[in-house]
Amino acid sequence: MSVFLFEKGEFDFYGANEHQVTKKTNLSIIGIAGLAFCGVLVETSMNVTFPTLMRDFHQSLNAVQWVTTGYLLTVALTVVLAAFLQRRFKLHGLIVASSLAFITGGLLCALAPQLWMLLLGSLIQGISTGLAMPLLFFVIMQQIPFAMQGTYAVLGGMVIGLAPSLGPTYGGLVNQFINWRVIFWIVLPIGIIFGLIGIANIQQINQPTTIHFQFLQYLLVAIGFICLEMGLNNVGTNGFGSPAFYGNVIVALAALIMFGYLTSHRKHPLVNTNVFADSIYLPCLLLYFMVQFIQIGMTFLLPNCAQLTLHQNSFVAGLMLLLGALISAVLLPLTGRLLDQSGIKKPLIFGALFTNLAVILMYAFSSHLSM
Repeated sequence: MSVFLFEKGEFDFYGANEHQVTKKTNLSIIGIAGLAFCGVLVETSMNVTFPTLMRDFHQSLNAVQWVTTGYLLTVALTVVLAAFLQRRFKLHGLIVASSLAFITGGLLCALAPQLWMLLLGSLIQGISTGLAMPLLFFVIMQQIPFAMQGTYAVLGGMVIGLAPSLGPTYGGLVNQFINWRVIFWIVLPIGIIFGLIGIANIQQINQPTTIHFQFLQYLLVAIGFICLEMGLNNVGTNGFGSPAFYGNVIVALAALIMFGYLTSHRKHPLVNTNVFADSIYLPCLLLYFMVQFIQIGMTFLLPNCAQLTLHQNSFVAGLMLLLGALISAVLLPLTGRLLDQSGIKKPLIFGALFTNLAVILMYAFSSHLSM
């Protein structure tokens, strides 16, 4: 997540009423959240189509999985730019760019005659989601009164957080009974509507400023992310002892260490890495990373295991995640309320308990798992 620094007096926009949010602000948040949701939904929908894509394009699973891996990598590299883009350009321009990337990428994916075009479309849609997700929370932090930010942040997180769980069910249904290309055709008009809502209602409070783009810093973080991803992807085929793994990881660590050094010694860094020294921020960030790692990893592993190992169809493979998505939808608002009332300790204990219990049970019964 990007770290945003607000100038003193920025929240004077709201006047005396600290609990009033304008209609345009609400609509802009709905539009941006909907666009981000559509992007994540489409990406996770493709997880259950990998066996189909392997047959259609005559490719291995290692090649096909780059449709998802490339998308997530592009999202990460775009999110790194969020703080710079939101200071340098108008918010209206960013939501327009996100909408155009979503449409362009979706059309390329829906019409792709070969795997490389599907991958290209997925990368372009990754740019869309990478712009929309941090923009959503930027608008919430900037344009929602402080007393109401928790509620809006939970709702925004719930909308985006549900997409990875609902995606496989939606993708499995469409892939099994129609065609995987229809996944994009159905979501495209919905994303366009949300994009238009965001474009029509987005408001600019602070004017953009001319700041220098730290190209070297961005190049280093890009090299770090890409090499780390390539190294981890090579584990499945070459093992941990392969130079394809540890060579990429060494390059990635070197690039990221250099990136951290440069950002801590520049007046206007690409990312403010000083926040990692905060005793509260860093543990929370690591927890968020681990939860997302497990959730997104499971939405990839379980549907493919169901199809390739348990020989189920894509609809059944996607449906197996639906109950978890519904439980998550019910628990998220309750967890937000519990967080406001009693702090982080109880949600953290319960969350860690169930997360670890799920992983331990999956591992313990891995050789005996059935649908």
